[in-house]
Amino acid sequence: MRSNLALSATLALLMLAQVRNAAAQQNLIMVDYSMAFPLGGLEEYIAKNTWRGFAAGYRYMADDNMAVGIDLDWHHFFERKDQASFTLETATFTGTQYRYNNNFAMTAQWDYVFNEGGDLRPYLGVGAGAMYIRRVFDVGLYRFETDDWQFVVQPEFGVSMYLSNGTALNLSANYFSGFKSKRLDGQSYASINLGLIFATD
Repeated sequence: MRSNLALSATLALLMLAQVRNAAAQQNLIMVDYSMAFPLGGLEEYIAKNTWRGFAAGYRYMADDNMAVGIDLDWHHFFERKDQASFTLETATFTGTQYRYNNNFAMTAQWDYVFNEGGDLRPYLGVGAGAMYIRRVFDVGLYRFETDDWQFVVQPEFGVSMYLSNGTALNLSANYFSGFKSKRLDGQSYASINLGLIFATD
């Protein structure tokens, strides 16, 4: 856990260090509502999409096109399965199951912004950091809980539409690719985000 947090902090500091001598143009604060779609190992556990998600981020515009910063993301996945069987380690459980998965990601981000200065600004980015996963499995009177940390890579693309008051509407898509850890297989999912960007000098 500590090594993943240290890695995320180091990545963020290295990115900011590369541009610390550049003249600051803008600081961007982003707040998004997020929906997500499970993939890979996560989809095998919970197949349903989730409408429960939140994302927040910060970007420092180092020049007209390059932005660096940090993202925080949370998604809550849930699925009920009636009279289903599930094998956990050496035991198999059959009955009505309630499956939960909470994913918290913290990543250092690098973005390339197109058409800087225009009202409509597409961008591409990539991030890396740590993802904390808390999984809960309920069946009958039994509850099983698992939590773990994974290294995660997060590519993204999006477009922002700037308004006259210095704020912008933001639409983006992200892919979270978690790497296998001690207790869990790699957890992957895609998200679509809609929110606002607030620009300050």
